[in-house]
Parts: sequence; structure tokens; C-alpha cells
Amino acid sequence: MIRFRRLLLFTALLLAVVVGCAAGANISTGSPTQHNFVLQECAVLMLSDRRPDSPLIPCDYVGIEFLACEDAADVQPVGNDTSSVCPYFGPRNGVYAMTNVTCEVLPCIECSGPRRFKREAKCVKFTGHYFLSTLLYSIFLGIVGVDRFCLGYSAVAVGKLMTLGGVGIWWLVDIFLLINGNLMPADDSQWMPYW
Repeated sequence: MIRFRRLLLFTALLLAVVVGCAAGANISTGSPTQHNFVLQECAVLMLSDRRPDSPLIPCDYVGIEFLACEDAADVQPVGNDTSSVCPYFGPRNGVYAMTNVTCEVLPCIECSGPRRFKREAKCVKFTGHYFLSTLLYSIFLGIVGVDRFCLGYSAVAVGKLMTLGGVGIWWLVDIFLLINGNLMPADDSQWMPYW
């Protein structure tokens, strides 16, 4: 049934393009060279898929929820050009670095144009650190540095362990830093989203 609908839609679109091209060219009064030009123009219109009156949107306009994009952390430099990779991950002074990633439209989405293209994306990396679990580690086990071990600051965590959380002061400061967002994972990754 779905194949029949697609075939019917494709036939209707093809007929609309051919009729539109023929009507716009006034074939009945034109010369043979004009007919060839019109047929070439119609062929270009049918192949380009960038018609403003088409019911399909261009594939590069599709929303991010309908795309499968590569992770910005996985982008490899081309040759010696390192400008295409992320210089850093996460925000620096409230600004995210941007890079071009390859995206592909999901198979069930209909759109016009190439289904694989480049799109600009934020340089964000997720490595499995959850804010809530880290906050609970900091509240209940932060006195012995478990929160710093969890975030990847092992040298600082050993110091916190040896001093028993800086006699409690370091422990309270780390809870405050976590809540304010100033204590993040050591590998520049972001907190894992919960959805």
C-alpha cells in the first residue's frame, strides 16, 4: 500500500513538472530548437529537486530530531588541516566552539535533495558523568574525595582524602562549586542529559 502511494505521488509530481514546463514554454508555437531547450530545462528541474512549489522540504532543512549526525568529538582532521576539529569541548566564557559534522536524514523521512550533508554543531562531549550522582557523592562521600575521583581529578582527590576534606571546609566548598556549575568533569565533557 505504501509503495502504491509513493508511486502515485511520484507520478503526480512528475506529471506536474512536465505539464508546468510545457505550459511555460508555449510548445505549440515554438521552434524545434526552443523545444530542445525547454526539454533540457525540464530535465534539470526534475533532477534538482529544489522546486519552491514542491511539497517536500529540502533535506538540509529537516530538524535535528530527524537526523543521524556524527558526534562532534569523533570528527577527524582532513590531512594537516586541524581547523575542522573542535579546539575545546563545552563552553568557554559562555561560548561554544562549532564544527561541521556529517548528518544523514533518517530512512523514514521524505525530503528533497541529498540525504547526506554537512551541518554546524556545537563541540560538546558526553562521557557518562551525571550531575545528580556526582552531587550525592559529594554530599555523602565528599569528605574522603570520592566526588573528585568520580570527576577525574585524582591528584586533587588524594589531597582531599589525606586531609579529610580539608577538615570539612574543602568538602563544603566542593558542594557549593558543584551546585554553581563551576566544578565540571576533568575531560571537558558535559553532564549527561536525563532524557
